[in-house]
Amino acid sequence: MRVFVHPTGWRFSPRKFPEADITRFVQNQPDRGDTADSWPCFGTVLMQCPSALVAKWAPGTVSHEAIDENTTRIHVGAWSWPGVIGFLITFDCPFTVESPPELAEAARKVVNRLERATPLPWHGRVR
Repeated sequence: MRVFVHPTGWRFSPRKFPEADITRFVQNQPDRGDTADSWPCFGTVLMQCPSALVAKWAPGTVSHEAIDENTTRIHVGAWSWPGVIGFLITFDCPFTVESPPELAEAARKVVNRLERATPLPWHGRVR
């Protein structure tokens, strides 16, 4: 038995991708489908990390700008201040909080939580 398939919807004409590397093209789009919500916690940091690395791994809700070849200003939001810090530490790069003070305070609290979670046998002194 033969089955015939008939198009049922509208048609489109294929077009060429704007770049040869489609992965790079998608990763560098400001809106990759994971659009920003109205985040209750939103901050800005300077990270010692190349902008290309941020563009590759940050979700579409993050905006960033290259300051120089190794420094990037990152604007990021989340549902909580520790959530913003959690995102930032995934890069394993030093960063400085520019604003707001609540983000800097959240960083201090996260550091304290991590220190309490991993007590050092030599009474807290780094050797």
